Amino acid sequence: ATMRVASVRASAGRAAASAGRREFHVAPMRDYTDRHHRRFTRLLSREAKLWSEMEKPHAILKAADASGNKLDRLLSRGSDEGYEVFQIGGNDPVTVAQATRLVLPYGYDEINLNCGCPAIESGGGDYGAALMRDGGDEAARVIESMVREVENADSFAMYGGSKGTKPKVSVKCRVGIAETLGDVVPKDASNEEVLEKIAAPLERFIQKCADAGAASVVVHCRQAVMSGMSPSKNRGVPPLRPEILFDLVAKRDMHVNVNDFSDRPSMVDATRSLDFVLNGGGSSFADVA
Repeated sequence: ATMRVASVRASAGRAAASAGRREFHVAPMRDYTDRHHRRFTRLLSREAKLWSEMEKPHAILKAADASGNKLDRLLSRGSDEGYEVFQIGGNDPVTVAQATRLVLPYGYDEINLNCGCPAIESGGGDYGAALMRDGGDEAARVIESMVREVENADSFAMYGGSKGTKPKVSVKCRVGIAETLGDVVPKDASNEEVLEKIAAPLERFIQKCADAGAASVVVHCRQAVMSGMSPSKNRGVPPLRPEILFDLVAKRDMHVNVNDFSDRPSMVDATRSLDFVLNGGGSSFADVA
């Protein structure tokens, strides 16, 4: 069952052709991608980039105050080998910074701020995709706090990961948000409507994240429907809009991973100068190969 779910929710990526490398990401999955799952996955692949489950800052802080080895069980890498990403979901710069400080010694290669889960999926309307509501100001403050913790840390990686090196701070977001399904911008919308409701806000959001210190941005190319839609439908019903990013990524010196190109293979050549991630729609080994 684990392999079946993992294959459905996995993210496969391909790096720039000039770099001559390919990437395969196993996306964050609640109740699946814990340290045991990541250990098992690492046995299957030395090259895959593995993501933790999204953890809330308060859960991390509570584990730190608990007796026993609860914090180790929550934060430990799956393996000493390979690239692992730890994802945090929160909106308060202070508590996210405290959580980041606790994560740092565990040797993750990347610490990611979740700005893409709709409120219904992330368990509340104050983080995840809700951080896109104000155009990125709140997300930028959180990112700045995370980057500050990374820069001020004396040492990294008690074990595992890229020993002795600083992890990068990244952001995972949607192409935009819609409060309800009726607010989703349709595929046949005018260029003016797309620019006003998706493209321009997304550019401002990414710029603020970059200015705050984010080293990379993972973009799920669907709008997030914030209410009235289940998590599974949020990953499939809103239309894919990868074309919105083409002009945007050409302006940025950032590493931009573009999720959900699964049904747009013709777009691969248009983004050869960028790393990107395929996500959603990979239901077999042939799909992600």
